[in-house]
Amino acid sequence: LRNVCGQDWDMERLLQLVLNDVPGLRARLGGLLGHEYLRGAAFQQALESSAIGLNISRRGDYFLYSSDRLAQTVGNGQAVMIERATGYDTLFRSEQMSFFSSLEELAQNLRDLVADPARRQAMAASGRERYVALFNERVVARYVLEVALGCHDPARYEWPTLVA
Repeated sequence: LRNVCGQDWDMERLLQLVLNDVPGLRARLGGLLGHEYLRGAAFQQALESSAIGLNISRRGDYFLYSSDRLAQTVGNGQAVMIERATGYDTLFRSEQMSFFSSLEELAQNLRDLVADPARRQAMAASGRERYVALFNERVVARYVLEVALGCHDPARYEWPTLVA
């Protein structure tokens, strides 16, 4: 079960409802709804060829938590759909990621992005640019070194560092 929009969901049931609400949506659902699991090169090819990435974690209400799925979807040029309760809307604008607070809003956002490829592509590009600016290897390495060396300055980071 995953807690999505404040409710526990079996992912197969949730995805079936979303698919029913977005007719014509072509979805790659590795390991769900009878689709085979994707690994290795097949997984990477699916990331590279997908236009929209749905980022749903086990719980959506842990502030700024995400698995590496977020980096994978953003890094492979997908427009990202993510629950508003994650807090990522404090770091990204609605032109950079698609936020939702209900399954109805998720379905509507999907319909909108599918109907407007230029908007979807602009969102993906803008979201990737912002993500890289915030979390590239140099920024993260600098953060780790500063914390390790005891000279951390939270003002240098747009994201909350949670280090006092």
